[in-house]
Amino acid sequence: MATSTGNQRFVDEITREIIQPGVERLMESRYFTALRAGELTVRQLGGFAIQHYIAAL
Repeated sequence: MATSTGNQRFVDEITREIIQPGVERLMESRYFTALRAGELTVRQLGGFAIQHYIAAL
């Protein structure tokens, strides 16, 4: 059981120190700010789609 607790603490630490700050920075980006405000243009959406497609290759 000690290993399971150690693993959970490791996962919690990774989530707190790496994942959460990354998500916060992403949600503060210009794209998501415009999306939440309802101001995202078709051009911005197209640019995001192209970047996402290229990154997935």
